[in-house]
Amino acid sequence: MREKINRVSPRPTKILFVFEFPPSDSEWQVRDLTAGLRARRRGLVIEFCSGVISKYRPGGLSPMRVLNGLWVHVRTVAQILFGRHDVVIVRSAPPLIQMTVSAACRVRGTPYWVWLMDAHPEIEALRWGRIPGLGWLCRRLASLNARCLARAKIVVVLDEGMRRRLIPDMRVDRVIICPTWGSRRPVAIEGKFARRSERGRPRVLRLAYLGNLSMAHDLPLMDQLLQACAERVEVEVTFIGTSEASIRAMADLTIGHRITLSTSPRIPFDELSIELPKRQIDYGIISLAEEFLGLLSPSKFSGYLVASLPIIYLGPAGTNAAIVCDELGAGIRLSRETLSGSGRARAINHIVNEIEHEKMREQTGHALRYLEKYDGDYLAGEILACAGLPDCG
Repeated sequence: MREKINRVSPRPTKILFVFEFPPSDSEWQVRDLTAGLRARRRGLVIEFCSGVISKYRPGGLSPMRVLNGLWVHVRTVAQILFGRHDVVIVRSAPPLIQMTVSAACRVRGTPYWVWLMDAHPEIEALRWGRIPGLGWLCRRLASLNARCLARAKIVVVLDEGMRRRLIPDMRVDRVIICPTWGSRRPVAIEGKFARRSERGRPRVLRLAYLGNLSMAHDLPLMDQLLQACAERVEVEVTFIGTSEASIRAMADLTIGHRITLSTSPRIPFDELSIELPKRQIDYGIISLAEEFLGLLSPSKFSGYLVASLPIIYLGPAGTNAAIVCDELGAGIRLSRETLSGSGRARAINHIVNEIEHEKMREQTGHALRYLEKYDGDYLAGEILACAGLPDCG
């Protein structure tokens, strides 16, 4: 049984929820957790502290996003110091907001719970750590953030790798592991698709990649994968919802090989189960550089699984994508050692083999059933249990 770790009064609890964007259809995880808490705790009052931008905009360093983030920091301090809240929940955007919450809550004497997504400033410490002055500042901020997390009454992380890296010494009964979830309950589509070989034409392997491509992704390993596949079959890569910089990075990986690259605007999550099969995609690619394990958690697996796409995961264990491949059988996980050693040919044979592909595709439904418990209602129940609050749900 979890020990009660928060002294929150039994009267209807008043919560301040801090996040850069307000709950909406585009910010469904905040919306779903809020609904789950209200359903499980009668009389709950939840106030929100967010910026002036109503929904997510790409480009975290754009002037509008920077100003929006700064405003959230200022508004957070004011609402915590001059409001009367029993607890504060902070989801880690804008960057460093959990540190602002921690400082304000210490002054006010209010407990706080942290919902970690990407780990800032730890990412910056890894990225800029060797730059004189800037590296010291990033490491100092990372040290302060570690104290902030240690003082939190509850910390929600996305995977085991994040727990081990960011809060290794925190008691288990204060940590909740909960992956991100889609805007609707995922349902795998029925029937076969892709893997169509026209008579008299060579086999084509069609791969999809969702999102941006940056230093947090293992580009050398991606290059090895694409080269190895192109040596066996014709390869088509569809790059979906990416920045111009990401497109250039992927184009650099495909130049000089038997690979066709096409791009597509962002596809809403609810439409992936329709659009990806239309394009006859065989696999979805997920990538994470090993040094970034625990600082962010690849979440694209859910978008692929709803389209019954097995995944090719280029990255270390300790993530939800690794669970999908290693434990649930809905994909294959590849490492640098695999693609540079004697296992290279075996791995590529596994990927292009029709029978193995179908086995992995059939496991996507099993993977979805495993992951479907993770939603706002589940997280709300875990938080209330961890906090020792009555659950009326």
